[in-house]
Amino acid sequence: MNRELAVCNLDGTNIKKVIINKKGLTKIEMIYPAPLGKILVHADDSVFLYDLSARKFIKEITLAEGT
Repeated sequence: MNRELAVCNLDGTNIKKVIINKKGLTKIEMIYPAPLGKILVHADDSVFLYDLSARKFIKEITLAEGT
């Protein structure tokens, strides 16, 4: 339930910590790398594009459930 993300170098040293806050966000499933200081966050049947430097969500895509 902790939404704190540590951004690290390849050697494991911390660069910065980012807290991911979004209204209604309950569980983060996966985090994927994206270009130019952004990450993709898969959570709650949605995928979000998050800007690490601006510390805000840029875009959201809702995933449809398959039948």
